Amino acid sequence: MDSTDYCKQILSINPKIRYVGIYLKSELTNLIRDGVMPILTVDETMSSIRAAVIRWGSRKSLQHKLGMPHFEMSRYDKVYRITLSLGESNLLLVSTDVDCDILEIESQLEIIQKKIIGELENE
Repeated sequence: MDSTDYCKQILSINPKIRYVGIYLKSELTNLIRDGVMPILTVDETMSSIRAAVIRWGSRKSLQHKLGMPHFEMSRYDKVYRITLSLGESNLLLVSTDVDCDILEIESQLEIIQKKIIGELENE
């Protein structure tokens, strides 16, 4: 399955998912739900992704003491943002409306995360 197919699959999990980005090997594939107005510009999105890669790297620097990080979640006034590792510097980035069951969405994302990582390991 390619990154666009995974983005579509993730959007189908819950109608409250606004945005999905898969950042693999320094390339971004992303989709915004039809009818949703983006909050960030393309440049702001790319800047945010670069910052997420750096933040994820800093989390991994503590994994020898805390264990492997699984996901990071932030709540803003307008959205939740969830970041999951896809190995190395690869990330799965998702934003949702705030009026959702974020933990249920996150648990579904972990299932897809494992599928993507499995495919990457078999390349």
